[in-house]
Amino acid sequence: MHVYFRIAQLRQTPLLPSLRHLKCPHMSPDDFLISSICLFLTSSLKFLYFEQITGVEDKLIGTFLHTLLCEGAKIQEVTLIGEGLTRDTLGYLGRCMCLRSLIVRGMGKHVGIEVIRSLGRLPGLERLELDLDESGLLTVMPESRWNETLAGQVPAGTASRGHSAAKVVMNKGADEGEFGFRELTWLELTAPLSFVKTFHLQIGTTQLRHIGFESSLEDGVDIRDLFTCVARRWRDTVTYIRMMHIPVSHNLIPRVSMDALSPLFGLTQLKHLEIGSYAMEMTNLDVQDMADAPWANKIHTLRLPFVSTDMVRPGISALQVLSRRCPELRYLRIPISTGENPRLEEEEGRTGLHRLQVLTVANSDERLPLVPALRLARIIDQLFPFLERVCVQGEETEGGRWAQVHAMVKMYQSVRADLEI
Repeated sequence: MHVYFRIAQLRQTPLLPSLRHLKCPHMSPDDFLISSICLFLTSSLKFLYFEQITGVEDKLIGTFLHTLLCEGAKIQEVTLIGEGLTRDTLGYLGRCMCLRSLIVRGMGKHVGIEVIRSLGRLPGLERLELDLDESGLLTVMPESRWNETLAGQVPAGTASRGHSAAKVVMNKGADEGEFGFRELTWLELTAPLSFVKTFHLQIGTTQLRHIGFESSLEDGVDIRDLFTCVARRWRDTVTYIRMMHIPVSHNLIPRVSMDALSPLFGLTQLKHLEIGSYAMEMTNLDVQDMADAPWANKIHTLRLPFVSTDMVRPGISALQVLSRRCPELRYLRIPISTGENPRLEEEEGRTGLHRLQVLTVANSDERLPLVPALRLARIIDQLFPFLERVCVQGEETEGGRWAQVHAMVKMYQSVRADLEI
């Protein structure tokens, strides 16, 4: 690295003086050429992308960022994906005063409160994606240690990790004062829900549009309270919400109720709603409540969680509700029960014009007799005549019902096309 850096210093002009984008999708210590990025040091750089980072490249990236800042580079976007960056290297990010977008993944343990607050002071930061799992902001205390601390009493805010309980504790300064981020419009966090909630309460933006969070640890946070905060602060700006649980082996899938999601039904501009890897019961009435939300005529993507066949699921009539109330819907993932009689009143006149493209069934695939499958496919074709795919979440069973239904829907589309010629 020192050789390439010295060569770059000896050049009177940059090798590529107008270079704006630098992308290194593979940072490997086995590749001696990776140090040659020093040859591309130029103050014109604005967009940096480094992937598969390890601790070996920490000094290289730190030196690179430091040199760019010294040369007055107006860096606007930075993506760092991997592991091993130190707090010192990440600290340079808070000095990039023109930064608009920052993505840091896989380096959560090196992100402390001082890094968060320095990023929050950046005047133009609009997009932020941070992996805070195992970060310096939080301490996850195992059951035995927590019991010792509280004389054997495990509080209500415990979290299940396998068969043991754990408590997420905010480290000093992590839950004190506003974090800043006044211009933020896009936020993605990988962190325990307790910190997700704290972060949403303490950021200063009034114009958040995109919210996504993932967590592998359920630590007793009331999800309804979290979504109430979102609905209260960004009711008329949020267009995208995604909440994912990251499955951990031997852990039970956490449950979420429709009541916990109900604050989101008050949003006005929502176009994408996705809830994944949570256990949930859902009825036709719940689907009707979603269809009555102010955003129903705007929603483009609706992805509801997988529901096992032993839990309550909406019936086929729920699809008719969505086809009528959600005209912009293009991607739908929903658990469906065919236990009810799928016969619906046929629409008068021609087949509807709803342009749903993909229908994903979020429950286990099972066999279905031919006649009910034909009837079901006919109903789906009537409701969504431009459907490109009917599939089931996860692996399809050979001869399963939804593979049959997909083939039958395509058959109905083909027959209709032949008749229109």
